Amino acid sequence: MNIFKFLIPLLLFFSSCSFKKEDTHPENKEPENNRAAILKTYENIYSGTVDEVRASLAPLTKQEINDVNLDGSSLLDAAIARGNPHILSLLLESGASPFSSNSKDHAKAYLRIHKLNSDMSDTLGNWVYLQWLRIFEKRDVQKIRAELESNQITCVDMLNLYSWYSVLSKWWSESTETVIEIAKNDQCLKNLSVAQVSLILTNELVGLLRGSQTSTDFLAFLSKSPNFPNALVRLKIEAGLMTIKPHSLVRIASSLESYKDNLDPQKIADLMSFFKEDKNVPINLHTEINKTLVKSIYSFNSQEEKEVVTSALNLINLGKSEGCFAHCNLMSNPEAHEGL
Repeated sequence: MNIFKFLIPLLLFFSSCSFKKEDTHPENKEPENNRAAILKTYENIYSGTVDEVRASLAPLTKQEINDVNLDGSSLLDAAIARGNPHILSLLLESGASPFSSNSKDHAKAYLRIHKLNSDMSDTLGNWVYLQWLRIFEKRDVQKIRAELESNQITCVDMLNLYSWYSVLSKWWSESTETVIEIAKNDQCLKNLSVAQVSLILTNELVGLLRGSQTSTDFLAFLSKSPNFPNALVRLKIEAGLMTIKPHSLVRIASSLESYKDNLDPQKIADLMSFFKEDKNVPINLHTEINKTLVKSIYSFNSQEEKEVVTSALNLINLGKSEGCFAHCNLMSNPEAHEGL
């Protein structure tokens, strides 16, 4: 059931309260007419037309559009819940940021792309990509840093998005140095959890296996993260998810005919150098429904292993041709990785 159906009455009931707890000081309270305009916008997003939403957004500032309500959600969350791509586009064009942090219970909007239908995911995904291109076309570190901050894109977000576009083959290699410089100066590698490192590693590694990049510079930089040695690769397969150690994935992929053209001996050696060698090749398979471990394979170079890895990499290739936002694992929420 859509929570926004009940949100408007709740907000009206607390109309004497501000949208943020820290805004209770009289000097920080929103004018009554702005509060009414915000409430009207929520109502229109939930049940109104695109023109009605556009009209109610007109008097709002960018800050007001990105403010959160009593349950920690925003106007953009309301648009996502509505499921109308035209309203979603309107919110984004009006300044709603998919990178803003709402509350601990609400993941950033761009991290929820995988949960949206194809129209909504394409709308949000394409907007994020175009903004990303616009920012990095500046090719100036200070200007890029200012743009990232203005768009509420944190250093961790930047690394995440960089790795996504590595898989999509939509990244110019000369920007790698800029990304590394910003991330190094912000010291954001120290803030990456094992799950975040695993997600970024998975995307970057698959991009390298597919030949979308000629340099391993970013992977070398990522390897300096304290949690890099514990990172695992998680790939989507038809049965659910596959978890595998990165060294094992490189060894198996380099033995597949469809990937040999992308991996010259030196590149394979470079990739292998980042990871501790495995005594065996464990592959954990998880069901899509409850992520329960259903199978483990341990004998290296078996035909069964190759079939599993091929299936996972083929889904990545499918995403490249038909829109990775709908088909790939890229947008999956980082989860705890089982030890192998």
